[in-house]
Amino acid sequence: DTTNGMLYIADTKNSRIRQITVSSYSQKYFAGNGQSGYASNKATGSPTQVVLNNPMGVSGDSAGNVYISDTYNHCIRRVDVAGSSLTLLAGACSQHGYIDSSVPTSVKFYHQRGLWADSGGAVYVADSLNNRIGRVASLGTTTTVAGTGSSAYSSSSGAATSIPLYFPLGVWGSSTGDVFAADFNSIRRIAIVREQQSGGPEHHQRCYRDADEPQRHLQQLRRRLLRGHRQLLGQLVV
Repeated sequence: DTTNGMLYIADTKNSRIRQITVSSYSQKYFAGNGQSGYASNKATGSPTQVVLNNPMGVSGDSAGNVYISDTYNHCIRRVDVAGSSLTLLAGACSQHGYIDSSVPTSVKFYHQRGLWADSGGAVYVADSLNNRIGRVASLGTTTTVAGTGSSAYSSSSGAATSIPLYFPLGVWGSSTGDVFAADFNSIRRIAIVREQQSGGPEHHQRCYRDADEPQRHLQQLRRRLLRGHRQLLGQLVV
């Protein structure tokens, strides 16, 4: 959260999220009680009382909300601006699979890792074992924006949902609205095109292979994404 000068770290093996105040380097536990697993009676509420399961990603939005990729529980959690309440954003916690849905508790991820919150309140998720990139709207509606579900490498560019990914780990967005995904083989640029239609905004995605971007920029982006996977997936405060 660069606005408030906070750094959030997914402390995976401790099943906790740490909050570091950048100006003083002081830190505290922000979410998770140190237990690993899923407990229905500790799935929401005070962030430090909730049970997480090997979280591997965390990202903050411009409003101050913090999103947690609760990886081994296969769901996305949200901590409110005050830092006092943790709720479910999307995912059938403790159940993995692949389902896009407008019902948050019907959505299924599979060991998702990195995530990134954009300025419009949407969260992009590297759904690793589903080999896809998902987009979660502010109310929990989830759609696939990239990947076919097959784990493979393709040198092609085209409609993002027709290009296979291979175990995506990190996702990050730019000020231009493009979204970048790091999988085991490449960096993919997903161009999000928004067209205003009579029925509301319509989203189109096209996926480009890394050769379509300047090499030096890609190398820098790759380092940032992989470093973010180890420290702060999605937020990438360095």
